[in-house]
Amino acid sequence: MQSSKQSPSHREYIAGVPCDFLSQPAYAQTTKDALQDNVLTHIITLNAEMIVLAQKDNVFKTAIQHAELIIPDSAGILWARQYARSKTSLLSFFLTKEQPLTGVDSIFLICENLAQQHGIAYLIGGEESDKNKTAEILKEKYQNLEVIPLDDSFLETTSYELQTNPAAIFVALGAPKQTLWVEGRRTQLEQAGIRIAIGVGGAFAMISGRLPRAPKWMRTAHLEWLWRLILEPKRIARIWNAVVIFPKIISGYPH
Repeated sequence: MQSSKQSPSHREYIAGVPCDFLSQPAYAQTTKDALQDNVLTHIITLNAEMIVLAQKDNVFKTAIQHAELIIPDSAGILWARQYARSKTSLLSFFLTKEQPLTGVDSIFLICENLAQQHGIAYLIGGEESDKNKTAEILKEKYQNLEVIPLDDSFLETTSYELQTNPAAIFVALGAPKQTLWVEGRRTQLEQAGIRIAIGVGGAFAMISGRLPRAPKWMRTAHLEWLWRLILEPKRIARIWNAVVIFPKIISGYPH
């Protein structure tokens, strides 16, 4: 069931899919508050490819709509918002200073808040080596944080131990699987004391260093998608959806 904690003043719709456009300080405060609440906050890191998928997958689209917080995880989402407002060109967007709220940044931000509260961070999904290395890095960075990488068998578990400390789970299964998994386990996770469940896609691979993150200048210029394509040419179909199909959907969508 959708929580009453949503912030309608920050919520807009991109091709019929909701997205919450918060400043980074507001996002930091929202996640901090969520860890002190007694209900689950499901955070979705929304990118252009997910919006393309949601156009033809109503189950996935409904799962997105049920999340408490949906943040823009790609430059394409920010461009689409600008386009809906002023029909700005895609080229002009590369000059904007506005930045997405990425899964990698979310992990560090939430873990910092968890560490202040002596909380627990669970990691599930991704490559086993990436997940374990990410756990090591987070443990070293946040001394008061307990970090627990979970075996993939946990994905089929339906009963969890109750946590007394604030806890978050970072789910690296890719879309739509990570979104559907959290929504399908919402009640059990909440009853177990999980306060934030967030899908983080390939963030473990980047934090672990196996797939280095794009240089800062590329992130600032909204070219992180190009960096991922260089590192993983097999992503070409996904990149095509994000940089070709997505703009077509946005330009043709009624605003």
